[in-house]
Amino acid sequence: MFLWSHSRGAHDGRQAADRRPTRHNVPGDGGRRNASQRFASEMGSAHWPNAGVDCCVPVLENGASPRSYLDRAWALLALFVLLFGTELARVPSQGWDTFYAEDGRTFVGDWVSTSKLTMLFQPYAGYQHLLPRVITWLVVHLMPITWWANGVIAFSALTVSGVACLVFVASRDVLTTTVARLGAAAVPVFLPLARFEAIGNVANLHSYMLYLIPWLFLARSRSQAAAVGFAAAAAVAVMTEPQCVIFLPLAVIVWFWRRDSRWVVVGWALGAAGQTITYLHYAGIRPSSLDNFRSWVEGYAVNAVATDAVPSGARLGSLVARFGWWPAMSAAVVFFGIAIFAGLIGSRWLRVLVLTVSLASVASWSASFFLNDHRAFDYDALSPGQLASIPFVRWGIGAGMLIACVIPIGADAVATRWPKSRWVGVAMVAVMIVVMGLWFDAGDTTRGGPRWHGGLQAARVQCAVTSRTSVEIPSFPVSWFVKIPCGDL
Repeated sequence: MFLWSHSRGAHDGRQAADRRPTRHNVPGDGGRRNASQRFASEMGSAHWPNAGVDCCVPVLENGASPRSYLDRAWALLALFVLLFGTELARVPSQGWDTFYAEDGRTFVGDWVSTSKLTMLFQPYAGYQHLLPRVITWLVVHLMPITWWANGVIAFSALTVSGVACLVFVASRDVLTTTVARLGAAAVPVFLPLARFEAIGNVANLHSYMLYLIPWLFLARSRSQAAAVGFAAAAAVAVMTEPQCVIFLPLAVIVWFWRRDSRWVVVGWALGAAGQTITYLHYAGIRPSSLDNFRSWVEGYAVNAVATDAVPSGARLGSLVARFGWWPAMSAAVVFFGIAIFAGLIGSRWLRVLVLTVSLASVASWSASFFLNDHRAFDYDALSPGQLASIPFVRWGIGAGMLIACVIPIGADAVATRWPKSRWVGVAMVAVMIVVMGLWFDAGDTTRGGPRWHGGLQAARVQCAVTSRTSVEIPSFPVSWFVKIPCGDL
């Protein structure tokens, strides 16, 4: 049975208001409700699932949104296959058959040197990398050595596609239109900046975990199995991306006012505890500086925001070199304007979501920028000539996904508030996907490096003509390598 929170039009809205729980018709209320109960009803808690919900779609008796046809198992599988194929197609051609950075030297190399499962929780650079270690364990132990490089790329694409599908499933409890949910799911697959460096490798999967967490927090579990599954996904996400701890305020809100999502908070807390313990035992000290405010703002505008709006890396650089930082700042104004607008007209939980992703986007960039303090990204010191080939950095990937999703969130708010203008929301999502899909050409990527197959052939020759017991196979970047015993070749 469906309960309508309110229908279209003022008259229908009054009728819907009449059907909301009141002091006279709520079972067990006894004619009295205290302030905490009223607030819980406004936030849509499990006790008052239908009160105060500002949307015009049917709401199930347990407070959840009804399933669309795309929520059926076969449709989700088809969506996953489509997203997986798209992700593979977006991997630059020069990125295939190569190991990127830590993928080869650290994650694969560690499993070559040891088979102990404790390696799953071996820290690197001061934090846990659970998902990359699981994936490379599967690659090393289940695939022939000649498949390793492409196997890592394929598993990376599977993971990103899985994140996208999880976002689609989890978003049904906060987004009311299927188009908006598809838009939110498309963001990690089509994010332009990802093709610059992060696509097709496990070293950068942590950024996608940052995008996943807020959607998991706001998902309502339909069964105990779903609750455990969402909690496990949250734990793995945080044990892969330490920046997920920035969602602490959302975790508190969910714990008290979205009780059927508490299992996710438990999973998040376990992962956060693991990352915190790891960081406290980390002997290294990261360089940090808080004295470069202008470069922080400019870097955020160009990496996290403008890369979502301008369909070419070279064109974006030429725009900044010619007109200064105004094009990038204008893009930021547009995105945050959409976020503010969605917050003003959206439902209460939609407001929580849009505020969370907006603030988390800025927080993620801030943590990466100030804690790394890399002078190569001192944007305020770049000359006009240097701006023409403006340097991009992977720190903007997580921040870029979080701010990009305000477009489907805004589209949902428009379609929900003004159903006759639903086409506006469809257009917003369609334009976002088209613009993102056209971004970056072959030159707008750092992916590449020595071919794995060629390195294996050369290594076999070395092992055959020398007395070496192991060989170093080159990977990316220069001077990085994967050490392989000759017996494994």
